[in-house]
Amino acid sequence: MRSNRGGRSELVLASGSRVLLDWETTADKGHVAAVVLRHWLGRPPNRTELHVFLDEIAAAWGAGQPWELTGTQLAAAGFAS
Repeated sequence: MRSNRGGRSELVLASGSRVLLDWETTADKGHVAAVVLRHWLGRPPNRTELHVFLDEIAAAWGAGQPWELTGTQLAAAGFAS
C-alpha cells in the first residue's frame, strides 16, 4: 500500500488498528515490533533493535489509535533493509 504524506508517496510497511495489531501491553508491543522488524531486516531482530524500535519509532503510538509505519521512518532510526 502506498501512502501520500505531504505530497510525497511512500510504501507503507504496516498499518492498522488495535483490532488488527494491538498495542496495549508490553507483550503486544514486543510482538508488533518483532513482526515488523523481521520483515524489514529479513531476520529476527535482536533485543537492542527491539528497544530502538519501541523507543524511537513507536513511542507515540497509543493503544486503540491507528498508526502508520514507513520505510523512511525505519531507515531514519538506523534500520537498513
